Amino acid sequence: MLNTTIISILYRLLTNDSLIKIFLYNFSLGFLNIVSMAPLGYFLYILYKTSNYLGVLIVTIIILFARYTFMLYIESKTKYQETIKVLMNALEMRDKYTEGHSRNVADIVKAIGRELGYSESHLEELELAAYLHDIGKIGIPDDILNKPGKLTDEEYAKIKEHPAIGYDIVKDIKGIGSIPELVRHHHERYDGKGYPDGKKKMN
Repeated sequence: MLNTTIISILYRLLTNDSLIKIFLYNFSLGFLNIVSMAPLGYFLYILYKTSNYLGVLIVTIIILFARYTFMLYIESKTKYQETIKVLMNALEMRDKYTEGHSRNVADIVKAIGRELGYSESHLEELELAAYLHDIGKIGIPDDILNKPGKLTDEEYAKIKEHPAIGYDIVKDIKGIGSIPELVRHHHERYDGKGYPDGKKKMN
């Protein structure tokens, strides 16, 4: 309980999320950990009683290997997330007008997702899609992207290509779920007047 409280307070200071929601989420993880580990402890006890130290040693080696594999997965996932943020930063260095925009979109998307009761994995997918949603602007010429005045119809048509360009950039990345589709369709509208595909909400 003390560990959960301290971690929740620290996370609250870093994110400004609701302390109660953070605490309940961390507590549920801790409770799940206890529930999942208790049978393992009982199993090791039974194994020790029947097979002595050798059986416990074998199971412990298997557990350590599983933990090592899990840590490799977490490290890989962290590097993947950091790579996405680097791409976002590179884009924002090109387009000063949208500097901080992707972070703001990610914060808003996560807040809406939490209100809708989305799972943490779904929230994570939406956050990464928010970071990447304008990545297609890399393919837009600087003189259009950073034009100080009003865009011409031709220039605006070029800007409207960025969702499709973004989709082409990320579509072949393995294991990112529906992020490519979210990138492609972030300018679609319910009435079908969005772009690039004019998708319309079906009743």
